[in-house]
Amino acid sequence: MEQNIAQELLIVRASMMNQSHHGLRQKIHCEVIGRMGLMDTLRMTDKADLKVFYDADMRIYTPEWVEAHGISEEDFIAYYRDSPSIGFECGNVPFGGAILHGNDIHVAILPEFHGKWATLLPSALEWIFSQRDEVFGKAHRANRQSLRFIRRFGCKLIRSDEHFLIFSISRAEIPPALRRSNK
Repeated sequence: MEQNIAQELLIVRASMMNQSHHGLRQKIHCEVIGRMGLMDTLRMTDKADLKVFYDADMRIYTPEWVEAHGISEEDFIAYYRDSPSIGFECGNVPFGGAILHGNDIHVAILPEFHGKWATLLPSALEWIFSQRDEVFGKAHRANRQSLRFIRRFGCKLIRSDEHFLIFSISRAEIPPALRRSNK
């Protein structure tokens, strides 16, 4: 099954200290949205905002890791630009989404929205599995939110190394409560 894993996802994160100006703007917008009580305006969009995606990813890795791997926002955007994606917004402010790159799924959510976007999950899963029967992803061992997410939703561990867990999930493995259709 390892041979079925498409090219590993290009995921990079840096500390909040190394955040771009765009990321800082997003953080401020998210705080304003939270204060205004706009969490009920969550919606899914036809395309992910790749700058927001990059900012969400950058928050898990140290600046040293990013520097050692030499991955810039421009590299990230070029890598994912033509991949099918969906975005997540709150009050018309993007906060994350999902990207399919080959058979790999990449989900990123700004930390301010962790645990607050669950109402979008059934629609996101429907979109993912309308594109592929099975998807693969990877989570950095330091990304506790992602590790909890993949455990909760029945993902199968394919392999791991000192930095990442590689997992798979299919439509049939989605918990029944999260299924919107029986396709």
